Amino acid sequence: MTQNPHHVVLLRHTLPDDSTHLDLFIEDRKDPEIGLLSVRMPGDPRKLLADQILQGQMIGRHRRHYLDFEGPLEPGANGEPRGTVHRVATGQLLGMQEEPAKQLQMELQWLTPVCLTQTISMTMYPKGRVQITARCR
Repeated sequence: MTQNPHHVVLLRHTLPDDSTHLDLFIEDRKDPEIGLLSVRMPGDPRKLLADQILQGQMIGRHRRHYLDFEGPLEPGANGEPRGTVHRVATGQLLGMQEEPAKQLQMELQWLTPVCLTQTISMTMYPKGRVQITARCR
């Protein structure tokens, strides 16, 4: 494990209409001012079996306070409610390597595990679409 690993958090976002999705936030220490790498997930990446694929959506950088935040979100710019977030899991990014064709290889260790260590391949496509393939060990 690397010294001072980057933090990872998985939040369940419940919208005002009671629909939910998961948001994966990954700390980026290369440039902390630009915020957290953020991916909206339709399912729990911790529960992927070997070589299963989960399609996600990049949702733009988020403030670092989401690493520790739980509760009701502030209203949007138009005053509309945005729902609440609750922590599902926390973890550490043990390593990240950029590959050709906008692919990231990441190794995550969940501190609230379904599997102890997970290697995630994240491929980024146009319009923010993300494909995640995970392997647990």
